[in-house]
Amino acid sequence: MTATPSASNDDVVISLLREALQTLPEPADPSDHPPQSVIDGAVWVHDWLNMEADLAELTFDSTSGQELAGIRSDGALRELTFVSGQHTIEVEIQPGPRTVVVSGTVEPATPGVMQLVVGGQVFADDLDSSGSFEVSGVARGTVLAFIEMPGGKIRLGSFEV
Repeated sequence: MTATPSASNDDVVISLLREALQTLPEPADPSDHPPQSVIDGAVWVHDWLNMEADLAELTFDSTSGQELAGIRSDGALRELTFVSGQHTIEVEIQPGPRTVVVSGTVEPATPGVMQLVVGGQVFADDLDSSGSFEVSGVARGTVLAFIEMPGGKIRLGSFEV
């Protein structure tokens, strides 16, 4: 395939991937296909890494400066603060037996959606009128997160839950 001068690098890569996929034989067994959640997660991670968004700076982590014992307690609330331009994002992580609850606020309050991806699974919640959100049942692991608002997107750095 030859790229035209107006084609973006992403368009070229996507075209090459489509061509490569067309040459692959169809699996005899449908279970050989990856689950749709894996495909959705991979697309989300690609978009997260390549999105046009402000990158928020982590300004506070309640676990920093504490000596870690090697095993996480299920009862410890973790607090994070991110700042991006005029927005401050307060995040609280409340561990449960198998999953965590990620809640917090965006100040100043704005409409939007908080999205989290852990292990290819997407978790999301709308920001309410006070800028608050609460995402329950979040799987443990490394979280990639961003907030989509009418004025743009804010990408939070990755963090562990």
